[in-house]
Amino acid sequence: MSRYVYYQPNDKDLKDEVGDCAIRAVCKAFDMDWLTAFDSLCVYARKNQCLPNQEKATKPFFEDAGWHYTSMGRGKRITVADLAKTFALSDSPKIAHVRVGYRTHLVTIQGGKYYDTWDCGNKLIYGYWSQGEDV
Repeated sequence: MSRYVYYQPNDKDLKDEVGDCAIRAVCKAFDMDWLTAFDSLCVYARKNQCLPNQEKATKPFFEDAGWHYTSMGRGKRITVADLAKTFALSDSPKIAHVRVGYRTHLVTIQGGKYYDTWDCGNKLIYGYWSQGEDV
């Protein structure tokens, strides 16, 4: 059973070429349209003089929203698909922090599925953001 669901809230990105994973993840997790999520992250990007997809923007955004980061230590790392399976009964969204090559990638997990423009299910999770304490 595939837990991957294609999700593309950016109606201008017809070929899935825009590097906007954080914005897409926020769209799904916070039930926002793409421009609202972009504008929300841009507040933090402007303050920290970075791009809205960078951790210097996403970390304070999630913290200010009251979300908690759970780190997956070196010995505990599991895949995106495994974490989705673990949270299959939870409707509360999680934002998984994965590494793709040398870059960071964010993907939303909700209700046992992960939502993205590509199937990142085999990528290892370095940690995840969740609403409140969720260890």
